[in-house]
Amino acid sequence: MTDKISRPLPGRAPNHLKNIREAEGMSQAALAHQANLAARTINRVEKGLPCAPSTKGRIAKVFILMTNGLKTYIYEDIFPSKGGDGNG
Repeated sequence: MTDKISRPLPGRAPNHLKNIREAEGMSQAALAHQANLAARTINRVEKGLPCAPSTKGRIAKVFILMTNGLKTYIYEDIFPSKGGDGNG
């Protein structure tokens, strides 16, 4: 039995948005509302589909401004640069 290795599909950019959103107990709809985006946009970004840099900026800003006393996020936590996390 071989382990399944997750590889991003061509044209998709892996990110940590879904993991971070879920860790913060936030729904796609709630994140979309706070970022002033459509929930469908959040879904597409989580899947690694292309989006405008301004969209990534709006999403990141929600988490960067969030202070729960446990974790502080930076842009690279959510949207790692290519090669920054070993996945691209």
